[in-house]
Amino acid sequence: MFRVAFLVDDKKLAQVLHDITGVALNLEVAPAVNGVTEPSSSEKTPKPLYKRGKYKGKKVSAATNGTQVERLLTHLRGEFKAGATITTSDVRSVLRAEHIKATNCGPLIYELRKRGYLLLTENGSGNYVTTEKMNEA
Repeated sequence: MFRVAFLVDDKKLAQVLHDITGVALNLEVAPAVNGVTEPSSSEKTPKPLYKRGKYKGKKVSAATNGTQVERLLTHLRGEFKAGATITTSDVRSVLRAEHIKATNCGPLIYELRKRGYLLLTENGSGNYVTTEKMNEA
């Protein structure tokens, strides 16, 4: 017998489960959102799937509640401190790194402005300044 562990895209999960039905024993399925994988026997530290994931025992733990705004905010907090200037292209690059569609940039910036994390600069034109609230946990 062999133990096989792998990650599957959400869209392919049903197909994979259908294919291994009747072959796999003691099948375990768990989401891997913002989490880290369990370390193998040869590793001492877990391999992170995302930088901000948390590893607690043998369980996958989400770093955020999984919404796009929270994921974006967590990433921005890691890169920008209060008072930093952020452009729309910076936000788009963060969205790509978080595997979020870049077309969601406008609504997500609007939500961050509404929550008080970003302020529009005087000259406008897609430049934003982070507020002190960005440093709060």
